[in-house]
Amino acid sequence: PPLAMSLFLGLQHYLTMVGATLSIPLILADPLGVKDPADVAELMSTIFFMSGVVTLLQTTVGTRLPIVQGGSFAFLPPAVLICAHPDLKEAAWQERLRTIQGAFIIGSLLEMFVGFSGVMGILLRLLSPVSIAPTVALVGLSLYGVAAPKAGTDWLLGGLTILFIITTSQILPRTRLEHTTFG
Repeated sequence: PPLAMSLFLGLQHYLTMVGATLSIPLILADPLGVKDPADVAELMSTIFFMSGVVTLLQTTVGTRLPIVQGGSFAFLPPAVLICAHPDLKEAAWQERLRTIQGAFIIGSLLEMFVGFSGVMGILLRLLSPVSIAPTVALVGLSLYGVAAPKAGTDWLLGGLTILFIITTSQILPRTRLEHTTFG
Protein backbone atom coordinates (compact mmCIF):
# COMPACT_ATOMS: atom_id res chain seq x y z
CA PRO A 1 0.00 0.00 0.00
CA PRO A 2 1.05 3.63 -0.33
CA LEU A 3 3.14 5.12 2.47
CA ALA A 4 0.33 7.31 3.87
CA MET A 5 -2.06 4.34 4.04
CA SER A 6 0.64 2.16 5.63
CA LEU A 7 1.32 4.79 8.30
CA PHE A 8 -2.40 5.17 9.02
CA LEU A 9 -2.92 1.40 9.30
CA GLY A 10 0.22 1.04 11.44
CA LEU A 11 -0.99 3.76 13.82
CA GLN A 12 -4.42 2.12 13.99
CA HIS A 13 -2.83 -1.26 14.82
CA TYR A 14 -0.57 0.34 17.44
CA LEU A 15 -3.42 2.16 19.19
CA THR A 16 -5.54 -0.98 19.24
CA MET A 17 -2.69 -3.08 20.59
CA VAL A 18 -1.59 -0.65 23.31
CA GLY A 19 -5.11 0.00 24.59
CA ALA A 20 -5.98 -3.67 24.78
CA THR A 21 -2.65 -4.67 26.27
CA LEU A 22 -2.78 -1.98 28.96
CA SER A 23 -6.40 -2.57 29.93
CA ILE A 24 -6.03 -6.27 30.76
CA PRO A 25 -3.70 -5.80 33.77
CA LEU A 26 -5.68 -2.73 34.87
CA ILE A 27 -8.91 -4.75 34.87
CA LEU A 28 -7.26 -7.70 36.65
CA ALA A 29 -5.55 -5.58 39.33
CA ASP A 30 -8.65 -5.21 41.54
CA PRO A 31 -9.79 -8.86 41.46
CA LEU A 32 -6.20 -9.97 42.12
CA GLY A 33 -6.00 -7.63 45.09
CA VAL A 34 -3.10 -5.58 43.73
CA LYS A 35 -3.01 -2.24 45.55
CA ASP A 36 0.58 -1.06 45.15
CA PRO A 37 1.19 0.90 41.91
CA ALA A 38 4.59 -0.79 41.60
CA ASP A 39 2.86 -4.18 41.48
CA VAL A 40 0.41 -2.91 38.84
CA ALA A 41 3.43 -1.71 36.85
CA GLU A 42 4.93 -5.20 37.22
CA LEU A 43 1.72 -6.73 35.80
CA MET A 44 1.82 -4.30 32.88
CA SER A 45 5.49 -4.91 32.12
CA THR A 46 4.91 -8.67 32.27
CA ILE A 47 2.10 -8.56 29.70
CA PHE A 48 4.17 -6.33 27.40
CA PHE A 49 7.21 -8.60 27.71
CA MET A 50 5.18 -11.76 27.02
CA SER A 51 3.40 -10.01 24.14
CA GLY A 52 6.82 -9.32 22.64
CA VAL A 53 8.01 -12.90 23.14
CA VAL A 54 4.87 -14.38 21.56
CA THR A 55 4.99 -11.85 18.70
CA LEU A 56 8.60 -12.85 18.01
CA LEU A 57 7.63 -16.53 17.98
CA GLN A 58 4.60 -15.79 15.79
CA THR A 59 6.59 -13.85 13.20
CA THR A 60 9.53 -16.26 13.03
CA VAL A 61 8.25 -19.82 13.48
CA GLY A 62 4.49 -19.32 13.56
CA THR A 63 2.26 -18.23 10.70
CA ARG A 64 4.66 -15.31 10.04
CA LEU A 65 1.91 -12.73 9.86
CA PRO A 66 3.03 -9.16 10.67
CA ILE A 67 0.81 -8.78 13.73
CA VAL A 68 1.35 -8.09 17.41
CA GLN A 69 0.16 -10.87 19.70
CA GLY A 70 -1.44 -9.60 22.87
CA GLY A 71 -3.67 -10.75 25.65
CA SER A 72 -7.26 -11.80 25.10
CA PHE A 73 -10.30 -10.42 26.86
CA ALA A 74 -11.90 -13.87 26.65
CA PHE A 75 -9.74 -14.96 29.60
CA LEU A 76 -10.82 -12.14 31.91
CA PRO A 77 -14.20 -13.53 33.10
CA PRO A 78 -12.73 -16.89 34.20
CA ALA A 79 -9.78 -15.09 35.80
CA VAL A 80 -12.11 -12.84 37.80
CA LEU A 81 -14.16 -15.89 38.87
CA ILE A 82 -11.02 -17.73 39.99
CA CYS A 83 -9.93 -14.70 42.02
CA ALA A 84 -13.34 -14.66 43.76
CA HIS A 85 -13.02 -18.30 44.90
CA PRO A 86 -13.43 -18.59 48.70
CA ASP A 87 -10.16 -20.56 49.07
CA LEU A 88 -8.25 -17.57 47.67
CA LYS A 89 -9.94 -14.96 49.86
CA GLU A 90 -6.91 -14.43 52.11
CA ALA A 91 -4.29 -15.27 49.45
CA ALA A 92 -1.69 -12.82 48.19
CA TRP A 93 -2.09 -11.56 44.64
CA GLN A 94 0.87 -13.62 43.45
CA GLU A 95 -0.81 -16.81 44.66
CA ARG A 96 -4.05 -15.83 42.90
CA LEU A 97 -2.10 -15.19 39.70
CA ARG A 98 -0.37 -18.60 39.96
CA THR A 99 -3.78 -20.25 40.42
CA ILE A 100 -5.10 -18.49 37.31
CA GLN A 101 -2.02 -19.54 35.32
CA GLY A 102 -2.39 -23.16 36.45
CA ALA A 103 -6.08 -23.22 35.52
CA PHE A 104 -5.34 -21.77 32.09
CA ILE A 105 -2.56 -24.30 31.47
CA ILE A 106 -4.89 -27.19 32.33
CA GLY A 107 -7.61 -25.63 30.16
CA SER A 108 -5.21 -25.27 27.23
CA LEU A 109 -4.13 -28.91 27.55
CA LEU A 110 -7.80 -29.92 27.42
CA GLU A 111 -8.32 -27.66 24.41
CA MET A 112 -5.32 -29.22 22.64
CA PHE A 113 -6.73 -32.69 23.32
CA VAL A 114 -10.10 -31.70 21.89
CA GLY A 115 -8.39 -30.21 18.83
CA PHE A 116 -6.07 -33.14 18.13
CA SER A 117 -8.69 -35.82 18.80
CA GLY A 118 -11.00 -34.65 16.01
CA VAL A 119 -13.88 -33.80 18.35
CA MET A 120 -13.64 -30.19 17.20
CA GLY A 121 -14.59 -31.19 13.64
CA ILE A 122 -17.78 -32.75 14.97
CA LEU A 123 -18.53 -29.71 17.12
CA LEU A 124 -17.95 -27.28 14.25
CA ARG A 125 -20.76 -28.92 12.29
CA LEU A 126 -23.09 -28.05 15.17
CA LEU A 127 -21.84 -24.46 15.58
CA SER A 128 -22.70 -21.64 13.23
CA PRO A 129 -22.22 -17.86 13.25
CA VAL A 130 -25.67 -17.68 14.82
CA SER A 131 -24.35 -19.51 17.91
CA ILE A 132 -20.90 -17.89 17.93
CA ALA A 133 -22.07 -14.25 17.88
CA PRO A 134 -23.99 -14.48 21.19
CA THR A 135 -20.95 -16.15 22.76
CA VAL A 136 -18.71 -13.25 21.75
CA ALA A 137 -21.34 -10.80 22.99
CA LEU A 138 -21.53 -12.60 26.35
CA VAL A 139 -17.76 -12.31 26.78
CA GLY A 140 -18.05 -8.55 26.30
CA LEU A 141 -21.10 -8.24 28.54
CA SER A 142 -19.47 -10.26 31.30
CA LEU A 143 -16.78 -7.59 31.53
CA TYR A 144 -19.37 -4.88 32.20
CA GLY A 145 -19.31 -5.42 35.95
CA VAL A 146 -15.57 -4.76 36.05
CA ALA A 147 -15.33 -2.04 33.40
CA ALA A 148 -18.36 0.11 34.28
CA PRO A 149 -17.16 1.15 37.76
CA LYS A 150 -13.76 2.09 36.31
CA ALA A 151 -15.40 4.13 33.54
CA GLY A 152 -17.54 5.86 36.18
CA THR A 153 -14.48 7.04 38.08
CA ASP A 154 -12.75 8.46 34.99
CA TRP A 155 -15.26 10.39 32.89
CA LEU A 156 -12.66 11.46 30.34
CA LEU A 157 -11.63 7.88 29.59
CA GLY A 158 -15.24 6.68 29.50
CA GLY A 159 -16.25 9.54 27.20
CA LEU A 160 -13.35 8.94 24.84
CA THR A 161 -14.20 5.25 24.70
CA ILE A 162 -17.82 6.03 23.77
CA LEU A 163 -16.63 8.58 21.19
CA PHE A 164 -14.32 6.02 19.57
CA ILE A 165 -17.05 3.37 19.53
CA ILE A 166 -19.49 5.76 17.83
CA THR A 167 -16.82 6.92 15.38
CA THR A 168 -15.72 3.44 14.37
CA SER A 169 -19.20 1.93 14.19
CA GLN A 170 -21.20 4.81 12.67
CA ILE A 171 -18.87 7.17 10.81
CA LEU A 172 -15.93 5.14 9.51
CA PRO A 173 -18.04 2.56 7.61
CA ARG A 174 -19.35 5.39 5.43
CA THR A 175 -15.90 6.92 4.94
CA ARG A 176 -14.32 6.13 1.62
CA LEU A 177 -10.68 5.06 1.85
CA GLU A 178 -8.31 4.37 -0.99
CA HIS A 179 -8.14 0.62 -1.56
CA THR A 180 -5.09 -1.06 -2.92
CA THR A 181 -4.65 -4.52 -4.31
CA PHE A 182 -1.68 -6.75 -3.74
CA GLY A 183 -0.50 -9.02 -6.44
